[in-house]
Amino acid sequence: MKARLKSSGFLKRIFHIETAERNYEIIYEGGNIGYESVHVNGLLVVKKRGLLWMTPTFDFMIGSLPARIAVSFWPWLSIQSLWLTIGDKVVYTEGSDPKATFFRFS
Repeated sequence: MKARLKSSGFLKRIFHIETAERNYEIIYEGGNIGYESVHVNGLLVVKKRGLLWMTPTFDFMIGSLPARIAVSFWPWLSIQSLWLTIGDKVVYTEGSDPKATFFRFS
């Protein structure tokens, strides 16, 4: 399995994932008013509302594999860390482990 960050922006990350099954595009969007979302190949797979709308984890499927995005934020609402896990493998890390960060908002 291969994963790469395709693009990033304010509270948004786009990933290209290659698995044995097929290729996927995963989009995390945290900048929506009042909610965050994850899309896989253009389809909405998770939409969450939370305290101040920031929520720490998003569980979804990529084909037959379970996936999780774990994210934490700075108080000024920029991404502090973001980890993408597919199956039991962490395929992308940005910042330190989100579970260990202080500013999680939930």
